[in-house]
Amino acid sequence: MNDYSKLVDFSKEMLQKWTHNPDDLEKLIDTTAKHLNISNPTRVIAFDKWQNKMPDLISRNELRENEIMIQKYPHVSYIQGFSKVGKHWTSDRLYSVKDLKNDMWEKPTDYKKLTKIIKSKEKDRGQYEIISRLANKAINREVPKTTMDKLQHRIAKYVLTEARSAAHIERPFKFSTEERTLLENTTSQDKQNLFTSAVRLAWKAEPQIDKGLRRTREHNINHSLVKQMSLGIDIAANRKER
Repeated sequence: MNDYSKLVDFSKEMLQKWTHNPDDLEKLIDTTAKHLNISNPTRVIAFDKWQNKMPDLISRNELRENEIMIQKYPHVSYIQGFSKVGKHWTSDRLYSVKDLKNDMWEKPTDYKKLTKIIKSKEKDRGQYEIISRLANKAINREVPKTTMDKLQHRIAKYVLTEARSAAHIERPFKFSTEERTLLENTTSQDKQNLFTSAVRLAWKAEPQIDKGLRRTREHNINHSLVKQMSLGIDIAANRKER
């Protein structure tokens, strides 16, 4: 499926398939939330292939740029999806990072290169409670106007929190009874738009998470320094009293 237009059509089919009813949409949100770095069309294609075993992905273009010859690893699973080259999206193969790591154990040079690529793409993470609070604040910058908007916000908060939390604990995404009723009375296109818009909202709010984490870190450092200085003064005062 190298033809770009055919791949676009296929990704639309997959989006329609996995947003068709509330149960499937729940699974799609729940599994793909932690993969916020993957484009919307690619994440749905990946979910269709791997379901809840969906791995982190790396594109053939990234491997080529870092002089890793994928031909040496013919058994690594992959999908045909999209990767960004410069400012343009193109059809590309995306490989399972987990499979690549397993196959690279006896090729330390490639393993080191792959690890370097992965680390360069990693983003700061924080405690669940901190990320959840930051996500709420970031998403709520846009006021929801409809019930569907409120649901979109809830999905975006979940996606953003799962993607940036340091420890992954099982927190399955579930619709409420009222949300299920709402979804059952909307069109297929509305459900597709709900998912893609929620992910885009999470992307848009992500810089606020970065800022919040930096401020939290700076606050903790300053608090620690003040505490150390205070402790030093107390020790000095005690010595004088003696």
